[in-house]
Amino acid sequence: MNTTLASAGRSKASLKINFAPTGGQQGLDQDGPAVKFRSQRMTVFPKDILAPDFDDRFETLEQGLDQLAESMKEHAKQTADGVGNFQPIIVVGAMPPYVLVAGRRRYLAAQRNGLALAAERYSSMPEDYRRQLRYMENSPEGRNNYSPAELIANVAKEQAAGASVEWLSRAFVRSISTIEKYLRVGRDKALQEELRLGLPLTRALALVNDHDEKAGEVAKAAREERGEAVHKSGKPGRRAAVSTGASAVRSPLVLNYVEGKTLRIIVDLKRLISAEDKEKLRDFLREALQRIDGTMASRTLQEV
Repeated sequence: MNTTLASAGRSKASLKINFAPTGGQQGLDQDGPAVKFRSQRMTVFPKDILAPDFDDRFETLEQGLDQLAESMKEHAKQTADGVGNFQPIIVVGAMPPYVLVAGRRRYLAAQRNGLALAAERYSSMPEDYRRQLRYMENSPEGRNNYSPAELIANVAKEQAAGASVEWLSRAFVRSISTIEKYLRVGRDKALQEELRLGLPLTRALALVNDHDEKAGEVAKAAREERGEAVHKSGKPGRRAAVSTGASAVRSPLVLNYVEGKTLRIIVDLKRLISAEDKEKLRDFLREALQRIDGTMASRTLQEV
């Protein structure tokens, strides 16, 4: 199974997806002759798309949406066809209204300004593969990263529905060993709640290694011991705020990685003060070096 995205300047079909025949949740893990689907590049409007009802992004869906809408509006002014997005959304259907597979934030941003959208349209696509593409886009490797709570919740949800570790590894663009670690966190409901309250994922993984099924209780006890008051959000699905008398702050660290293109670590040194932040930075640096080594090794093999 693979996806190949050609340059955005092409007007003809440019995204080719290969996948094995599927017969349910485990379909993408089956062996068999590859079936090739070719997309059609086209321009669509938000009104041409069914409102998506999937709930994979319950915390970060609307973060920065106003800025994205303005950015797309400016981009549309510079394109001949007036589309607001450089990276096409993916839709499925023979005719409108189409089913949105990937690109929900771009879809929502375009709704605000009535912008046209560049899209890759497929006449059909198995449901398993639709979910995989959606997760790939919003995975730690994708363009719009999930929050730690969203990542763990989605991995746990798919595994509970019958997804194999191999399926999850492909969908979330992580190694099988990393997915297995995520599943350990996902089995602890208390730890999932602590992630929603701001617990770093690296810390959650460390707690699971040290305390196994008691990890969530340990994390909750530690937070309460620090005297952090939890204020539940009035709107379901939004992240609850955690404060110690002052406004809670975002992490001073960000890791952005796009497969085969860019790797960027952003560090706000003024706010890099806690031991957890420093440990997270070390993890980011280790991961960056591993990915650089992997990319260089892959190129060497290709040259050979």
